[in-house]
Amino acid sequence: MFDYLRFRWKLWGTERQRRAAGKVYEKDLAAAKARKASAEEIEEVSSRGMTDDYELDDEVVQLHTAYLLAEARRLMLAAPEIRDEERWGCGIVTGRRQLTKKGIVEMRAAIRAEKKASREGLLLWVPGITGILGLVVALAAIVLGRK
Repeated sequence: MFDYLRFRWKLWGTERQRRAAGKVYEKDLAAAKARKASAEEIEEVSSRGMTDDYELDDEVVQLHTAYLLAEARRLMLAAPEIRDEERWGCGIVTGRRQLTKKGIVEMRAAIRAEKKASREGLLLWVPGITGILGLVVALAAIVLGRK
């Protein structure tokens, strides 16, 4: 539970950085256009903005990768083979190993299936426990009603 909240907090922080970087990019681009900068200078501002965006994309994918691998370890699920190029790739800017979109989708599906299976085992007991509790309440009503 707390791992998920920590993951969401970091993801929210990354999205906040993306919005802040976007505002800086827009401000720099507007300033360059206002002073009638050369095409190369405008291209440099755009390139810096794209690099920031790619870095943040890498960070988001890295956060997803770390969270899903931790969750898979907790549930004792196998992670994709590291040599599998369909499921593992390198970040565009950072160059770190991370799951591809296909790898993320498959890891999420495996985690969801495992969590569902464990919940189903627990939910099998609910009707029986409810019946026993109903019986106890009925017996208590009968016993207390006779006095």
